[in-house]
Amino acid sequence: MRRWWLPLAAAAVFALLLFYVLEVDRREPAADGKEEPRLATFETGAVDEIEIGGPEGKLLFKRRPTDGFAWWLEPQHLPANDTRLEYLLQTLANLRGKPVAATEAEAGAFGLERPAWQIELRGGGQTLLALAVGEAVPVTGSGGERLFYARLGGRPEIYTVPGWVIDDCAGKVDDWRERYLAELPTPEVGAVEVAWDGRRLAARRKEERWFLSVPGEGEVDAGKVRTFINRVTFMEAREFVSDRPETAALAGWGLDRPWLVAKLATADGSLRRELLLGKRAPGRPLYYAKLADHPWVYLVEARSVEELQAAATELLQGRE
Repeated sequence: MRRWWLPLAAAAVFALLLFYVLEVDRREPAADGKEEPRLATFETGAVDEIEIGGPEGKLLFKRRPTDGFAWWLEPQHLPANDTRLEYLLQTLANLRGKPVAATEAEAGAFGLERPAWQIELRGGGQTLLALAVGEAVPVTGSGGERLFYARLGGRPEIYTVPGWVIDDCAGKVDDWRERYLAELPTPEVGAVEVAWDGRRLAARRKEERWFLSVPGEGEVDAGKVRTFINRVTFMEAREFVSDRPETAALAGWGLDRPWLVAKLATADGSLRRELLLGKRAPGRPLYYAKLADHPWVYLVEARSVEELQAAATELLQGRE
């Protein structure tokens, strides 16, 4: 029987690829067919400060690799979401804008005398990018995307830039915070320890193999250890409870005497994480949690806690 559908399938795949090439690119070509000018010339690795001013206030981020966290929110001194910030730097480094004709530029300020958004990147004591974003362009782009008027560092030239510039910068303090409490790269972890409900386990890595020291001695399944490490490092904050908790509050959340303590350390001991789990939040599928050497208190999903406990129990199977 002839496979009559094969040519049709090939044609469909070709059509999808053609659509991707023509439509997916975020940049929109200038009216004269030339590529829109690139507005930034900085290297992302050279940026050590990011300042974002928007309708909800000002945010300041500083790159200060400390205790395993690369970026910090200041002056609150809270770990920032490294992934989101690095993505923002990449998008700004590749930002292109469509020049506005001189006659249009003379017709008005386009909201740039008092811009709704101001983005400044600094590095080595110098300003690497200063972008002001004003009002929305009345007409959308060819793909229906929102466009905004913008200019660089107070210079007279005006451009239109895509709306994702604003979307990538939007959010309050909590939207920019690191949500993984005990993040460490799994391959770098060389020691684990966990204690809960009167049970305790400790193990160390030698090359690619893991060996228990408590309870007893002997080799333990490396895959099970990696699962346990992932359960700790992927423990994610559902809510931020307090950044400066008082002792009485910690006791109320069960964090003065945590029922589960999980410890991780890199092989060279340079980085450590000690995760504490307290009481379950009344009437909610959440537990109070914090790191032993930091004040920040979070709420984490009960399911994540149960998975962590199950991974620890699996390591002890047949050894108690």
